[in-house]
Amino acid sequence: MPVSVRSQDLGVRTQIDRWLEANENPLPRLDASLLITHIMPETVDVRIEMISQQARHPLDVRDPFEVTPSFVALIISVHFPTSASLPPRLLNSPPGLLETWKGKRLEPDAPRWAHRMQVGDVQRFSQPRSTVPDFFAELAKSYMNISEGYSPAMLRWASDVAAVRSARREVMQSPFEVENRSIPLRRSSRFIESRVIPSKRAPAL
Repeated sequence: MPVSVRSQDLGVRTQIDRWLEANENPLPRLDASLLITHIMPETVDVRIEMISQQARHPLDVRDPFEVTPSFVALIISVHFPTSASLPPRLLNSPPGLLETWKGKRLEPDAPRWAHRMQVGDVQRFSQPRSTVPDFFAELAKSYMNISEGYSPAMLRWASDVAAVRSARREVMQSPFEVENRSIPLRRSSRFIESRVIPSKRAPAL
């Protein structure tokens, strides 16, 4: 369970609320010691939308008193720029559930985002590209995404946009690699010359 703090008139402030509030301002200046500052500075567009689901009766008429409760939720999606080295089908992520609240939106115990946002509101901000695959994979493990059926698509996408997968595609499509694959595999002469050949031990006197 995320650590939360009750805030008067605004519900409960969760870790997700802290993250959203921190991203209301432009991406802050990053620590120069981090790889994502200068070496891997690419960012992606993150969109958070609030949705709602009204209470509904179950399809199973044998239990007419069991009602699916109403809830509000935050849906997250990630969007790469068209300049990214990715196939077009991977530029936009599948949706994932970021956080949910079962009950009325303005209840005192509801998350702060449920009080601050309206259904249909979208919050957009940038995030480092290198952090996205791991975040989506971690989010896919949550009960809410597993139970709602979001997890399989989230995991496939996270795997396909991972840096190692993207790098492998570029390497395999490079002219050098294509040429190498057309030549029979042979051992490099440099490798052979650099091998250390053990010498025979001199016979004992």
